[in-house]
Amino acid sequence: MTTLPALLQGESAPETFGVQDFHGVTTIHPLGLAAILGLSLALLALPRRYAVIPFLLSACLIPASQRVVVATLDFNLLRILVLAGWARLALRGEYRGFTWRRLDTLVLAWSVTGAAAYAALHGTLGALVYRAGTMYDALGLYLFFRCVIRRWADLEVVVRSVAYLAVPIALVLAIEKSTGRNAFAFLGGVPEQTIVREGRLRVQGPFPHAILAGCFFAVWLPLVAPLLARRGRRLAGIGGSVAILLIVVMCASSTPVGGVFAAVVGLGAWSVRRHMRSLRWAALALVVGLHLVMQQPVWHLLSRVSFSSGSTSYHRFLLIDNTIRHAGEWLLIGARDTSHWGPSMYDLTNQFVVEAVRGGLLTLVLFVAILAQAFALVGGICRRRGPRSQRFVAWGLGASLAVHVAIFMGVSISYSQQALFVFFFVLASVGSLSIEPSVGHSRVRRSRPVRRQARRRGTAATALEPAT
Repeated sequence: MTTLPALLQGESAPETFGVQDFHGVTTIHPLGLAAILGLSLALLALPRRYAVIPFLLSACLIPASQRVVVATLDFNLLRILVLAGWARLALRGEYRGFTWRRLDTLVLAWSVTGAAAYAALHGTLGALVYRAGTMYDALGLYLFFRCVIRRWADLEVVVRSVAYLAVPIALVLAIEKSTGRNAFAFLGGVPEQTIVREGRLRVQGPFPHAILAGCFFAVWLPLVAPLLARRGRRLAGIGGSVAILLIVVMCASSTPVGGVFAAVVGLGAWSVRRHMRSLRWAALALVVGLHLVMQQPVWHLLSRVSFSSGSTSYHRFLLIDNTIRHAGEWLLIGARDTSHWGPSMYDLTNQFVVEAVRGGLLTLVLFVAILAQAFALVGGICRRRGPRSQRFVAWGLGASLAVHVAIFMGVSISYSQQALFVFFFVLASVGSLSIEPSVGHSRVRRSRPVRRQARRRGTAATALEPAT
């Protein structure tokens, strides 16, 4: 919960979008203070299905610079909301009925393993406190969402809220695009003048960087777009989808555009969902074949992927290549420093590389296992008998996971708690909704003794449909 790793080592941190000068400093604007109090009270008072909305509003409207530092511990608005959320669970007893899943075990193991490896590597109290903060973020967000997202209606409330909120956010960012001034700058944490690259303004709003702003909304697209197929929700689906696409375009970054491409491919794969096993093996064979015939390693293809001028795709290839070449440095518990790997190798713009460098091989394997288990749960939901529209929404969750995997190749969400919020929300939704039976198709069966007694009384032992 303190400063970033480079600062923990007493070194001057490189200038990247993961390092902000407001870490470790209490920064509260009167409007930020009002937002903290108002959203915390709303979180405690709102019905359960609306409990995620305060997190969404804080992520989209309040820069991460708004924070209170207590005894060197950073509590930004999102962390304060996590504290309020857990107070809500305790006061209302909404943790009751929670069913522990394998996905929960993997998230817990990944968080603990990464924290232990990082603390052991650096061997300082500051490193331990920093990783305790990341555990607080990960487990606090994930387990809270697991408790409050129980039914498909809960997910739809959040998705519709994103669709509605994306429209005014797009309008504000359009003003920033036309004026070159960030409307959220008065709160601190974001530049007043919009950053320009290769002659193009890169809007970012309240987010730490334009890439993170575009990625935040790109991962929602596979969930908002299915609203187009729902009666009474089509206007929200159209408005939200168009607004998200406009935001991604205005951010002028390749990574969010790649995320949109992954969303389109993911949703389009719905028509061939029964052949996904064959398609996965075919994709693996293609990757292996390309690696064997190419002069460069197959991950060199990342250097060719660019959707905007000034893209740093070649840096992303070098980062993966150097991570593999220097595996001996991070394999056990991570690496202290990567700057000697090459120019700008301190800038870890890849979530998988971050997991390896900060926690070693075991942490990386557990992170990949989380994603694999989440995809498996989505597949299980889609194979279940149930309403077609419901299964398509589940497929949208899987497509959102695919978007996350795509953007992980170009950015680390560890730098943005707004991005952490949506990642753990999607994971938690998959974990919770894989438990709930599909409405109208799953049945609660009576035990054999009960059925025998019913037959003796001459009544049929009918199945009961769960309430929704």
